[in-house]
Amino acid sequence: MSLLLKWWWRYKCDGTGLWKKVIESIHHNERAWAFLPIKASIPGVWNSINKVGKDFEKVNIRVENLFKGVTGNGLHTRFWLDCWLGETPLRYTFPNLFALESNKGCSVAARLSVPGNFQGGGWAWKREPLQVLERDELAACNNLIRTCTLSSARDEWKWLADSSGSFTTASCRDLLAANAAPFYPFKWSSWVPKKVNILAWRAEQDRLSTMEGLIKRNIVQSSPLCSLCGDYPENADHLLIHCYVASNIWQKVAEWCNISPIFAFNFRELLESSNINGLKKSKKKALYAIILTTCWIIWKGRNDKIFRGKKVNYEELLSEIKAQSHLWITNRAKEITKDWGKWRSFDI
Repeated sequence: MSLLLKWWWRYKCDGTGLWKKVIESIHHNERAWAFLPIKASIPGVWNSINKVGKDFEKVNIRVENLFKGVTGNGLHTRFWLDCWLGETPLRYTFPNLFALESNKGCSVAARLSVPGNFQGGGWAWKREPLQVLERDELAACNNLIRTCTLSSARDEWKWLADSSGSFTTASCRDLLAANAAPFYPFKWSSWVPKKVNILAWRAEQDRLSTMEGLIKRNIVQSSPLCSLCGDYPENADHLLIHCYVASNIWQKVAEWCNISPIFAFNFRELLESSNINGLKKSKKKALYAIILTTCWIIWKGRNDKIFRGKKVNYEELLSEIKAQSHLWITNRAKEITKDWGKWRSFDI
């Protein structure tokens, strides 16, 4: 991403380059107010370069605000769309005025009075700002730009993520490292339905609609205690691992699969418990699918107790885990036997 973002810097700093003129001739769109000119309907390299901004937004970084315009003559800095005065573009600071602007891509020089040979100044509204919010924004905007003066020098750009003011891929990587959340690649299983994978994926992020999670999101106002044991707050780790109901089920699953007892401190460790040395690849995949299925059945048992008032029965849950995993896995994996007798003893 750092190398792709470097083209943003080059586009802003390269004033008269031929490649820039080609980009503008192809992607110029008066109705688009993006940081770079882009027509989304035209695929290609420039489209991919432009989309890198969305990748940064995923880690709460708005890269447009890190490109700071230093105005000289104001001809190559956009008044509303570029970040040149303050910490964000003026379109976000004065949204009501921006809505009234007739030329949203206008330059700074077009809106400020310039000495010498540069002529500018004045506003170009679709209609006069008459509403209270519009007039308040106009007064604030006039006060803000009153101290701004232009010169005959060329506009320049600064990269705020580096003390030198110039863009470097190293500063970009440091920025990502400082803001990115720890990455854990969730391993999806093709031997169980998507809904089962999604449940486990959400559980790993503690995004299930557990009692504790619902209370945090102000959806319900009730006890946060576990729906199965009633002893501890119900989050994903407790419900699927630490609850005595879940612990007993995992013990029975381990006995059925002829493996050591399953112990885990968190959900990620539970998912990794299928990596047992000495097991062949197909058996590891089957065990991983069984772990996901068990989580699904525990979650289903929890919902049955809440919404149907059904009591939890360990033997029933274990039988359902065996039957459901057999149905899902044997219909998706050719190398796993469909013999029910062998499956019940985990002889695969």
